[in-house]
Parts: sequence; structure tokens; C-alpha cells
Amino acid sequence: MENNGFDLQAQTYFDSLPPLLQTQIVESGVKLHTREDLEQYCRNALGSLGAGNPNPANYSKRT
Repeated sequence: MENNGFDLQAQTYFDSLPPLLQTQIVESGVKLHTREDLEQYCRNALGSLGAGNPNPANYSKRT
């Protein structure tokens, strides 16, 4: 996908995201420039999908 004004670390992180999340970020029009910006956006996006659990790492844990 296009650069969107990301710095190098942000672009590398963006490229590692699932295509659906990449599309959501691009189509949202939100201005993100750093990896930290992207990580915060992803935590918020994933948190809105689950039961109030904004930590993406917890989605892969099995109990």
C-alpha cells in the first residue's frame, strides 16, 4: 500500500498488519506518522471489536 506519510518504522509496522486493518487505516483518513501512532490506532480498533479488551496480545491467548 501507499506510504501515507509514515516514517520507516511505521511503514514496516503497517506492512505487517492484516490487509483488512491496512484498508481500514487508509480509508479512515486518519493522520498517523509513527509506529506509536499506528499501534495506538490498532489497539483502539481491536478494542472496539472485542469485549473491552484493547490489548491485541490478549486475543491470541487461550485459557
